[in-house]
Amino acid sequence: MTLAFVFRHTLPLFVRLLGPLTCFGILLGLKGIFRRRPDPRAVILYTLPLVYFFLGGGLRPTAHPIVQTLMTPLLFIAAAVVFTRPFGRPENDHSALAGLRWVVIAVSAALLLSTAGREVFLFGQQDTRRLALAWMEENVPPQFAVHTDHYALPSGKFSALSNAVGCAQALTGPPPGPPYQCLKTFSLETDSLPVHRNISVRLYAEPALWLQPGFRMPVFQRRPALTGNRVICDNGPEFLRSEKMLALVPDESPTVRWLVRTTPLAEAWLCIQNGNAANLVELSFSGARRSVSLKAGAVVWWRVPAPQSSGPRDPVHAWYRLSAQSFYGRARVLLATRPEEIGPFLFNAGNHADALPFLTSAAAATRNPALAAMALLASSRAGQPLPPATRAGLERLAAPLSTIGDDGRLRAVFGISARYLDALDFITLAATNLPPTGCPVIADQAAAGGLAMEKYAVPPALTNPPPFIMTPFLQLDPGVYTCALRVRGTEKTSTPTPWRLIVRDLFDATLVATDIVLPPLDGRRYTTVSTNFRLWAGGLCEVRIFLEPQSPVGVVLDQITLKPDVLATVQALARAGPPAAAPEPLGAQCGGFKQPVNTLFAGGLRLVSLRCSAATVQRGQVLGLDPEFRLEQPGLDLPNLAIFIHFTDAAGRIVFQGDYGLADLLHDHALQLAAPRSFYKSLTIPSSVSPGVYTLRVGVCQLNTADRLRIRASPLPQQTRAVLLAQPLRVTE
Repeated sequence: MTLAFVFRHTLPLFVRLLGPLTCFGILLGLKGIFRRRPDPRAVILYTLPLVYFFLGGGLRPTAHPIVQTLMTPLLFIAAAVVFTRPFGRPENDHSALAGLRWVVIAVSAALLLSTAGREVFLFGQQDTRRLALAWMEENVPPQFAVHTDHYALPSGKFSALSNAVGCAQALTGPPPGPPYQCLKTFSLETDSLPVHRNISVRLYAEPALWLQPGFRMPVFQRRPALTGNRVICDNGPEFLRSEKMLALVPDESPTVRWLVRTTPLAEAWLCIQNGNAANLVELSFSGARRSVSLKAGAVVWWRVPAPQSSGPRDPVHAWYRLSAQSFYGRARVLLATRPEEIGPFLFNAGNHADALPFLTSAAAATRNPALAAMALLASSRAGQPLPPATRAGLERLAAPLSTIGDDGRLRAVFGISARYLDALDFITLAATNLPPTGCPVIADQAAAGGLAMEKYAVPPALTNPPPFIMTPFLQLDPGVYTCALRVRGTEKTSTPTPWRLIVRDLFDATLVATDIVLPPLDGRRYTTVSTNFRLWAGGLCEVRIFLEPQSPVGVVLDQITLKPDVLATVQALARAGPPAAAPEPLGAQCGGFKQPVNTLFAGGLRLVSLRCSAATVQRGQVLGLDPEFRLEQPGLDLPNLAIFIHFTDAAGRIVFQGDYGLADLLHDHALQLAAPRSFYKSLTIPSSVSPGVYTLRVGVCQLNTADRLRIRASPLPQQTRAVLLAQPLRVTE
């Protein structure tokens, strides 16, 4: 069986490596062994490689790098000896034959050096198992069961059973049958040159509850990958983490990546989105180098036509080298190889005019409703009307967005569940990475092994000065986000603990201000509390999140996690488009309601109406809120205003609430006089709320002073500068 492997696999491999002319010389020299009186030189020259070939390869299929290292030099020497000094031939050969010998030697040496060069290059890259495992741990939920063949991918992240969520297989052999679909292939070389550690690995997924065949990404909020992979295999979908997006910080050495494809690139695009400081960024791709001086917040991009391969020549694989370096500040760099990558990147960066043609072509090619909605919105914001036929086609393609009210409908439209993306890591900040003010460091005992971990105890709000915790600067794309806090009390509490979450930009302007109600806390066990906020600025938001206690209760903070709220982002995108593409997003299909408010506040701001995604909601679920405003006179300081929505019980006490900054109105539409505008917010119903019926009380306040705006006119009853809505909200178990 092993000898069959030698003649079926190893022998053809040598023929491909050595070439026909060298093989002919080797066979010609074998006559020196089979003579009646063998030539001793031939016996010595051929014995070692033949013995190694039959014993080393016959008893055990030898790894190819060892085979080539030990055998190919001997075989090339044998061929060279035959052609230069044929056994039994006189030394005064014809001059033409002598010239032929030198040609054969030169060609053989060139082929050997080329093969050795490719071997050295590939051996210096990461192995495919490392690439596949790193990508899988970022882009496959841990609830998936992972099966591997003999080329195993060891990982402690995945469960042993799929639990009806899904199953992933990492294989090096033939693909599995239906219903499996290929997610990504990790291949660095052709089968004719298989370095053992770079055997091609193909990752397949079995469609189940969370993933269906032909799925498309519903959101385009990207973060650079944390894998550290130097090699990017560009054949497969990207999720929340993108290997082709780099987060640059000032560094003395450039960041280098290798892009490998099984088909050459017809074109590519390089995009730079600078941070909030003047900067110099230097890029090198496909042999072309460019240095760009950028102002704060600048966005530049350019097309690279027909990029030239930078790596070893290969009939199957094309290698492209990317080098990026930032000198003075933060910046994001994207290497886009498809229009559906550069279009959303430019759209999120606020460059709607340049994003429009990419979004239009990508929506038509991929049939992605989210891309179609972004194209319609880009056309409106850029002031570039689309041809009637193109616009009608995009509106038809984007229409299903208006019907998405739950995860099941999202999966039906996009083929992927929001829970799939919710299970993937996005931003996780441990307590030790958070700069606190007035918060002592404590040594908390971890659950496993009693290991002492440093965490922060946030003292009560009554301390002087008031304490708070803030995150480092975070680069976020526009969208709706879920912020989860893992906390416990410094002692056991029996009542809810109010905190306040504030999102500020680099200039300390408040973008979001909302309350988080922590349930009764245990003094030993941790619990996770979540809230939602929305950033819809036309560009990269560099923001900090501030957490401020609002009660005399001490809390221990373990970590903060941040993830895109996929369902809310898609619904917000649908509402941001034209009415023809997104009618009544929170209408009867979601069981929601719309209440007329028609209340005029001081300064000329009128609250026209308020939509709610549901009239009845369970504890712990997310309630969508869509207030509609109209500015009736100029000069109002919108970034300093917030709408507050109180949910009160029968006695008029506030049980829970949501506060949302009105700066989104400026970011969304550059609010115009007499033009009603709405913006989407969401509120997670606290799990500690008692079931019952709650009245909605709505008003507007100033963020810097917390003073409520006076109500000039309203048809609704008023209470403490807020209006009481007629339609209540019912909360159930």
